Amino acid sequence: RPHAYVSMNNFYTTTVYNKGAEVVRMLKTILGDEGFKAGMALYFDRHDGQAVTTDDFVAAHADANDVNLDQFKLWYDQSGTPKINIICDHNLETGQLKLICEQVLDEKKSPKPFLIPFKIGFLTDKTPINPNQANVIQREDGYVLLIDKLSNEFIFEGLFDDVTLSLNRGFSAPVIVEYERSLTDLINVIRTDSDLFNRWDALQQYSIGQMKAWLENDSNLENEILNSDFIDALLGLIRDCAKDGKFLSVCFTPIQPRSLLDQLPGSDILKINRVCSYFYKQIATHCQSAFENAYKIDVVENGESFNYDAISQRALKNIALLFLSMTEKNNELAKKQFDEAKNMTETMGALCAFNLQPSDVRDQSLETFKQTFADDALVINKWFALHASIKDDSVHNKVRSLLKDPLFNKQNPNDVRALVGSYMANPLFHDRSYDNYEWLTDMILDMDEFNPQLAARFVQPFMHHRLYDEGRSAEMVNCLEKLQSKAKSKDLKEVVMSALTN
Repeated sequence: RPHAYVSMNNFYTTTVYNKGAEVVRMLKTILGDEGFKAGMALYFDRHDGQAVTTDDFVAAHADANDVNLDQFKLWYDQSGTPKINIICDHNLETGQLKLICEQVLDEKKSPKPFLIPFKIGFLTDKTPINPNQANVIQREDGYVLLIDKLSNEFIFEGLFDDVTLSLNRGFSAPVIVEYERSLTDLINVIRTDSDLFNRWDALQQYSIGQMKAWLENDSNLENEILNSDFIDALLGLIRDCAKDGKFLSVCFTPIQPRSLLDQLPGSDILKINRVCSYFYKQIATHCQSAFENAYKIDVVENGESFNYDAISQRALKNIALLFLSMTEKNNELAKKQFDEAKNMTETMGALCAFNLQPSDVRDQSLETFKQTFADDALVINKWFALHASIKDDSVHNKVRSLLKDPLFNKQNPNDVRALVGSYMANPLFHDRSYDNYEWLTDMILDMDEFNPQLAARFVQPFMHHRLYDEGRSAEMVNCLEKLQSKAKSKDLKEVVMSALTN
């Protein structure tokens, strides 16, 4: 909830919407299902038909449950993402496990500790006992620890064997968890945790750790191999969750190089991209048989447009096809799916698989797609985005040529977001051989003439210039300074100023 702004248009950011949703979800985690329902009922009784504030919303939940939520409201007042540093002291002789949870805050953005509902569990057959129930809520799927100080201590008894911690179950709080996990622990979570978020999260942590190690060692990638226990865990994940294809598709969606750059500021984004590509090709090779079996599942259509089972099955087939296409011999499979597709999901799955490498069949299929849907502007937006997401050097000339395509309208925000926005998200956008930063700067200035809100949004890549290597960062700053001197709208000026000063 920013306390000041220059342009109201810049208030409605992704952060406002996404963080706002997370705050509501944390409230439900603290109060429980019944408490949250009671709070919502009182909220509607009090304010139906009124213009209300977040304070009104929280007050209704506090009054309905007779609790004090003043500290919780700091989520609306303080910016930044809290970090929780976890220290675990487990004495096997006494069976006591002590957890110390420390909030690590940016004093400028978040001077006061938040009230954080942090759900945990233990991967063990033993049932732990929490003798001190202060700030601990026991639920069927774990324990909600209410972290309300800079440092909170929680004690559990009856754990006489080694246990693996399951932290922030269900993504109970939008925080960064700082906890040193062994590779064995991560693999154990991937294999056995009943909490699907944590299985996904452990897979992300292991994958990022492996790619960071390859990057930091600066070794010859061709000599790098994946741990056999990790591969076994992936095969087990595919086997265990075969009936939840939507979950598997999320698990195996490749991590984007930009996400890795957050953890390795100053690195070469194109080098990160090469390491990411190699990492997922290794998974594709070692899990090929599992992906082939997954792709063979029959999608059961029952005539319902939004049948979850069918949606899940299609998602699994598409992610399997993507990985099978990484083995560089499955264009025929993608072509068959494209030709026989019964819906847009199957069509897009095939086209995304084609995008991994240049081929005549890719170009022909994209042209067929264009001709089929030339009269449907929203579907053509997908066609623009597909071209802008190509994973080889042809993407640069392709995007520039599509700016002149009769189907592209630079004054249509959907067209611009689909083509230019997708290109900005492509790691290859940062290839300095193509002068893309200057190209984008000129485009932003042009947009500022007729759509200042859209122009302000497209400054996004430059907002994080400090993450990039010295050469790219300097180029981005030069572009920001050019935008600052030539911007006409207050929308664009405010965003550029923020990028240069924060």
